Amino acid sequence: GPTVLEVFNTLLKHLTLSVDFELGDRRSSAGSAVFNSCSKESDERIVQNAIIQTIGFFGSNLPDYQRSEIMMFIMGKVPVFGSSHTLDTSQLG
Repeated sequence: GPTVLEVFNTLLKHLTLSVDFELGDRRSSAGSAVFNSCSKESDERIVQNAIIQTIGFFGSNLPDYQRSEIMMFIMGKVPVFGSSHTLDTSQLG
């Protein structure tokens, strides 16, 4: 239902924020200390992995029909590599 979508949407927003933060931090620290940047990058990777594992855990506990809907929802949120667009899920089955 809508509540399940809200949970996944919130998790995806947090994942996006973490990735954006990591990329922005990487760009801004190009000339600064390497150790500090690596530590922050490592922290963000831990956050990202935790969010991804949580999404997987929640998804594995859904009924099959809901799991496929959630997968389509997630794929609609994933940016297509090399562009600023997301995947058009209406083109998929």
